[in-house]
Amino acid sequence: MDNPNAATPETVAKEAERYAMGGRVGASEQQADHIMQFFGYAHLPESLADVSKKFAELADAIVATVPRNPERTVALRKILEAKDAAVRACVAR
Repeated sequence: MDNPNAATPETVAKEAERYAMGGRVGASEQQADHIMQFFGYAHLPESLADVSKKFAELADAIVATVPRNPERTVALRKILEAKDAAVRACVAR
């Protein structure tokens, strides 16, 4: 039986586009930070999306408030790594 919450190329692309073109942060800022596409969570089951969403909101706040420079990129990368680990922790057996 297929998982109705499973990611499809269409849902992943749509989520990346949403972040790139009009997430909570201005579109120009989103386009400038390629990494933001990886904070999408619409393709995840609700329980994992709830975990992932908190990291996406933090990443949005960083982009909105921290000057764009290499250290901001490092901050976003570390948030992404933490998000990935938290999601994996939720699915670990």
